[in-house]
Amino acid sequence: MTGTSPPRPPLPKAQDGGLPAAHTTALDTGLRTTYIDLPGRDVAAVQLLFAGGGAHDPPELQGLSHVLAHTLILASATRGPAEFALAVEGTGATFTAGCDPDGAHVDVVAPATRLVPALRLLAEAVTRPALDARTIRQIVDRRLVEIRRTGADPHHRAVQLFAAAVHPGHGHGRPAGGTTESINRLRQQHLQEFYDHRIGPQHAHLIVAGDLSATRIRHQVEQAFGAWRKPSHPPPRLTPATAGAGRCLITHLPGAKQAALVLGRAGPVLPLGPRAGLEIAVHALGGWSGSRINQLLREERGHAYGVQGWLVSRPAAPGRHQCTLQLRAATANPDLGPTARELIDTAAAAAGGDLTPADLRSAADHLIGVQGVRWEAARHLSEAYAHLVRKGYPPGFLQRRAAAIAAIGTDRPAVDSDRPAIATAIATVDPRHLRPEHLTLAVAGDADIIHPALSAIGLAPEIVEGNPP
Repeated sequence: MTGTSPPRPPLPKAQDGGLPAAHTTALDTGLRTTYIDLPGRDVAAVQLLFAGGGAHDPPELQGLSHVLAHTLILASATRGPAEFALAVEGTGATFTAGCDPDGAHVDVVAPATRLVPALRLLAEAVTRPALDARTIRQIVDRRLVEIRRTGADPHHRAVQLFAAAVHPGHGHGRPAGGTTESINRLRQQHLQEFYDHRIGPQHAHLIVAGDLSATRIRHQVEQAFGAWRKPSHPPPRLTPATAGAGRCLITHLPGAKQAALVLGRAGPVLPLGPRAGLEIAVHALGGWSGSRINQLLREERGHAYGVQGWLVSRPAAPGRHQCTLQLRAATANPDLGPTARELIDTAAAAAGGDLTPADLRSAADHLIGVQGVRWEAARHLSEAYAHLVRKGYPPGFLQRRAAAIAAIGTDRPAVDSDRPAIATAIATVDPRHLRPEHLTLAVAGDADIIHPALSAIGLAPEIVEGNPP
């Protein structure tokens, strides 16, 4: 027997940039709440974000935010781990947690018909946490295993080395999930004090996405979280990171058969238009399958398995954004020298104006084109809004970013590239931030192979000791 699926209902009318409308309000406790109604969706997603992430942890207790977030979703004061796990299973939901430098969060994905009981369980876990020594020890032991595993991964080590180099002495240069030493220091007292001081409704934000029309969601959120009136304090304020000078660094992984490379920099503080232009330039270089470096290193040379490129930005001042740009690649050891040389030379060519209007239009159109796909699912939409909250952006930032990128992209043929509107938009792309003297190259792999290979192409690599997993 065959059949056809019923047509999916349309998304609600989108705001500029294609992002479905969200409505943000707050409970009288101070808990900010954002609702994204997606009629007809069978799955709902919830994220509860806490102000401050790994970059705000005390250096000696790095990973504290990570361990707390993961501990919260295992039990509550009224249900032990086994009973809580059964209750979660009964809702058909999955509970997860995460932490990056800017924020920690606990997440729920549940069938839309079971959103309300899943939401109540989340509230129970967060507002009446267990935080017992046994549960904390379980998360600590799990995190230590994860650190040992990722410590053997060249990609993870290169990213970590790059962060420490371009954010020297800053919270964004430390691993958000902690190190073996800092995680081993954590005790029940540390987590309890951290929860008591920092976790509360005034410094939290709840995001709910899904078919909310049948759930009276605002009433249900009030019922679940309305009694949570615990005082809390904001995380320490971080000053914008100071960019380090361009360097070439190696972290040694004896016997590694491949090397991972990260090329980039931190530091440019830009208004929205040039920020969007730099994002497009990085995307044109390495952000998608048709990008310049992907075509060169993967398709033509066969030197790299693929290249990733993106821009991470955070508000630095009203209307201005501090940007960190990265190009990442992985390659077999024999191809390391040519891969590193071509990465640097391609960035240098872009800094010299080598990116064409067609390159920039294609990259801009791709950035805009993938948004609709990424924002179809409730989970992806909640993550998009959660990203804004963690980075400290106002709700309309994604729409303004999309409009700034769309001003550079166009579906008109390349022969129209001299039209004033397009020329003005393309002029916002300032690739000077890609100059080689400003860039740091971080490489993880076997230093006995990497050091000679990088020296042979004219670089002056330094082997960095004490880059722990």
